[in-house]
Amino acid sequence: MGVGDLDIQDRFERRRILGTGGMGVVYEAQDRATGQRVALKVLNRLGPLELYLFKNEFRALAGVMHPNLVGLHEFFNAGDEWFFSMDLVRGVPL
Repeated sequence: MGVGDLDIQDRFERRRILGTGGMGVVYEAQDRATGQRVALKVLNRLGPLELYLFKNEFRALAGVMHPNLVGLHEFFNAGDEWFFSMDLVRGVPL
């Protein structure tokens, strides 16, 4: 978990913004390592509380597997940027 020397641009090609929230921005991205299209959630504010909550979100959901839930893939940091990859679900906004 975490790749200190990783440059987010080296691993992922961000395609478009899928949504924004209180903690981050979710992008559609191409994972250059696996060739898969993924959703990439990037933490947008880096404070101790935000980072703690972001890590807890990933940890709480990473082990949960069900056909009707989005699967989480990997958690990374690249310098001051923290993000995780997850299944990309195609659909329409609610």
